[in-house]
Amino acid sequence: MSFDGTALKFPGWSETEPVKQAERQAKWLSQWLGSATGEDLSVIPALAVPGWFLKIEKRSEVRIYNGKNPLFLAKGKQVLSEQRMKAIAHQVEAKCRDVKLRAYRKD
Repeated sequence: MSFDGTALKFPGWSETEPVKQAERQAKWLSQWLGSATGEDLSVIPALAVPGWFLKIEKRSEVRIYNGKNPLFLAKGKQVLSEQRMKAIAHQVEAKCRDVKLRAYRKD
């Protein structure tokens, strides 16, 4: 499959909605974290397409990868302080851990 910066092009069809959804969710996350931490935060959207060989025709703000090597998402210069990372991690933990675990019920 290929990515032209706005659409995922599969053999026989193309999709733009997953890219748009990743952009919307990154915007929501940026706004939510900004509100929760009191600091502006830029979020880069990423989209995994497991099992496909990817040909990137044009770069965009959305990072596309096939799920095999997500480490590239962490490459680059560290732009957040340790304190800011802890504040973000705390907010994400509080948001994501509000559901009781029921996978291991004792009968």
